Amino acid sequence: MNFVALPPTLAGVFAAMFGLAFGSFVGMYAYRLPRNESIVRKRSFCPGCGIRIPAWRNIPLVSYALQKGRCIACKGPIHWRYPVSEALCGLLAWACWRKFGMDWSLAAGTALCCVLVLLSVIDMERRLLPDRLTLPLLWLGLLFSLTRPETPFVPPPQAIMGAVAGYGLLALTDFLWRLLRKRSAFGGGDLKLLAALGAWFGPYGAFGVFGAAAVTGALYATLRALSRRTVPQEELPFGPFLMLAGVWNLLAPNTLDPWRTGFPLAQALSL
Repeated sequence: MNFVALPPTLAGVFAAMFGLAFGSFVGMYAYRLPRNESIVRKRSFCPGCGIRIPAWRNIPLVSYALQKGRCIACKGPIHWRYPVSEALCGLLAWACWRKFGMDWSLAAGTALCCVLVLLSVIDMERRLLPDRLTLPLLWLGLLFSLTRPETPFVPPPQAIMGAVAGYGLLALTDFLWRLLRKRSAFGGGDLKLLAALGAWFGPYGAFGVFGAAAVTGALYATLRALSRRTVPQEELPFGPFLMLAGVWNLLAPNTLDPWRTGFPLAQALSL
C-alpha cells in the first residue's frame, strides 16, 4: 500500500532528493566515524582549513559543481567521497523508487543502499568495516524480515539462516585460504557485512552476493595487476564488491531465489 499519494514524476524527484541529502550525510560520516569525531556537536567544516560550511554552501552536488570541487576559502580540493556518496545515494534511492514505488520497501531498500555506500567509502579509505555499522545493518535486516510480505525481503527463518550462512561462508573461505597461503583473505568486517546481507536476502542471497563479489573482485584485481605489469602488494578492500553485489541482488530480478519465485519447499519453510 502506498503511504504517500504523489504524481509519479514528483515521487521520483522526491526519492532522488532524499537520497542526495542522505548521501551528503554519508560523505560527512565516512570522514568522521574513523576519526571518532562527533556528527552532532560539530557543524560541517573544511578538513583542510577548518572553516565552517554554511547550509547554503552545502547543497548536495550543486555546491561541489559551483565551487569547481574546491573549498571556497583555502581553495583546497574537496575530497571525492562527498560528490561520489551524494551521487550514488541519489541514484540508488531513485532506482529503489523505480522498483518498489512509494511504500515501506522504498524506505528499507534506500536505507540498505545508503549504508552500503557508507561502508564502501570507509573500506576504500581505511580498510575498515566498523561494527557500529555492520551489526546494526544485520539487526535491521532481521527487523525488516518481520514485515514480510509487505517488503521483498525474506521471512524471519530465512533471515536468520542467511545471516549464519553469510558469516559461515566467508569464515570457511578464510580458513581454507589461510591453510593454503598462510594469511587471511578477509577481515572480520567482511564476515559481518555478508552476515548482514544474508539477514536481508536469506541464504540463497548470501551465496549469490558472495559469488558475484568474488568474481568482480577477482576481475578487478586481475585488470589492475595487468595494467601495472606487476602483482599489487596492498590489500584489496572487499567491502565495495559486497556493496555492488548486494545492490544488484536488491534491484535486479533474481529468478534463482526460491523465496522470490514461489518454490514449494521454500514456502513450506516460511511457515
